[in-house]
Amino acid sequence: MRKVLAIKRIDAGYTRMEVASNLGLSEIFVRKLEEGGRNPSIKTMLKFQKLYDEPIEKLFPDIFHKK
Repeated sequence: MRKVLAIKRIDAGYTRMEVASNLGLSEIFVRKLEEGGRNPSIKTMLKFQKLYDEPIEKLFPDIFHKK
């Protein structure tokens, strides 16, 4: 699970539907991204970066910090 992604959304006061609408994505895809079931493209990561004003490495740590 990508907790940072979900926490940023909740802290910003957004529903998944609002995030999806703002970013041009489906609500289901936003849920799957937050749960870690799907990986975003770089274009999608940059959309989240702009929305939440956080670096993509922080929003998607599982992608950038392999064990």
